[in-house]
Amino acid sequence: MQSNVQIASTAEAQPKHYRMLARTDVAAKVRKSVPWLYVAIKDPALNFPAPVKLGKSSRWIEAEIDAWLEARAAARSVRASAA
Repeated sequence: MQSNVQIASTAEAQPKHYRMLARTDVAAKVRKSVPWLYVAIKDPALNFPAPVKLGKSSRWIEAEIDAWLEARAAARSVRASAA
């Protein structure tokens, strides 16, 4: 008798855990003010990650902030090499 049960791979079975940052932590990480964060979210040219709402509070996923910083650094490197 053959079983039709598929076993999920280890990566699929593991829930993702995100480190969440408060707005003051995000502001400190990107070296900007808290009001700047909200301006940056609305500016499509900056492509800044939007927060996740948790009840009445806003939290940012740290990996998204890190990716945004890395993209800014990479863009800087491209501009510098083109000059």
